[in-house]
Amino acid sequence: MKPTTSFAGLLAVSALTLAGMTSADAQQSVQSARSAGQHDLYAGTATVDLAQNS
Repeated sequence: MKPTTSFAGLLAVSALTLAGMTSADAQQSVQSARSAGQHDLYAGTATVDLAQNS
């Protein structure tokens, strides 16, 4: 995977979280992306969890 893909994935997860998604919805999106083979997006999970808990 290209580094830009991972960065784009992080931005997408962050944007969705800021848009008001619940943690469960964000996790669902990560799961869906992971199922699609975008394993780099998994790196965004910890970021989402931290954002939800702060």
